[in-house]
Amino acid sequence: MKNISNTIYDDVFRTLINDCKYLLIPLVNEIFKCNYEGDEDVILKQNEILLKQQKNIQKRITDTSFAIRSLEFEKNYHLECQSKVDGSIMIRMYEYDSQIARNNYELYDETLYVNFPMSAIIYLRSYNNTTDMLKICIKTSDGNQIHNIPILKIRNYDIESIFCKRLLFLIPFYIFNYESELNIIDNNVKKYEELMNTYKKIVNGLDSLHEQAFIDEYTKITLFELTKMVVNNLADKYKNIKKGVSEIMGGKILDHPAKTIRNEGIEEGRREGVREGRKEGRTEGRKDGREEGRKEGILAYINLSKKFNVEDKEIFESIVKEFNVSEDYVREFFMNDF
Repeated sequence: MKNISNTIYDDVFRTLINDCKYLLIPLVNEIFKCNYEGDEDVILKQNEILLKQQKNIQKRITDTSFAIRSLEFEKNYHLECQSKVDGSIMIRMYEYDSQIARNNYELYDETLYVNFPMSAIIYLRSYNNTTDMLKICIKTSDGNQIHNIPILKIRNYDIESIFCKRLLFLIPFYIFNYESELNIIDNNVKKYEELMNTYKKIVNGLDSLHEQAFIDEYTKITLFELTKMVVNNLADKYKNIKKGVSEIMGGKILDHPAKTIRNEGIEEGRREGVREGRKEGRTEGRKDGREEGRKEGILAYINLSKKFNVEDKEIFESIVKEFNVSEDYVREFFMNDF
């Protein structure tokens, strides 16, 4: 089991998965060299496994088990987030992966097929001698089968590469790249300013992606908040760093029904639109599908509260911003579709 001191990082990791699960797609592309387009479905799976050891049954929780589903196929994945290199991780990965495989079996012609997930580990801390790949050799009477587990190290990514590859999932943990220098940074004006400029780049980059409709406002603010949580924990002794990052990231997530409706509407509209477009297999089909999906998203956004109307300035401006449409589009939508 993981040390209790690592709980905050586990919590941040799982919050990202639950609240921003589509950020997993670029991460999977990077780790496993896949070519997902970003419009596939991400299905979160059960992350509790039961291990029978002698007369006892132990419950363990994986960091994340999920599937990515396209029109053509569905693949299972398992990611673990480690704050430090741990010699027991290989045993745990085998336990987790074999249980996931057991839950995803197929039986054909008196042959049992167990499907191991594509697994990887994200190391928040790593060293020059930290391997890039773990290997589990499964020996059978018919030969050996190697189960490869790639390792992603936060230290290998700077801010430019994170944004270039859309690895936004890594942003809350970026402060680990400075862990050994925090004491110096906190007391050195030049190095402190350099770190603050890095976090300003993060804010500007996320603002830009929000304007491009690559992420919604909720995802952006979630990344801000989770980043502050990790910084506050890792840099707990360094008041200047904590204060500086907190002021730069700003923002606060407010959970309320309207925001929930908005997020569900936007996401469902986007997914449905892209799916419809892909079914057509043509550029115009994708365009028409997205347009239909956008309408579905707006309807999902406003349909649960009949008080919303074109005169409601707050909801009107929010639709314009979140769905990246013109004011005339929204007025026409209200007149013709609602």
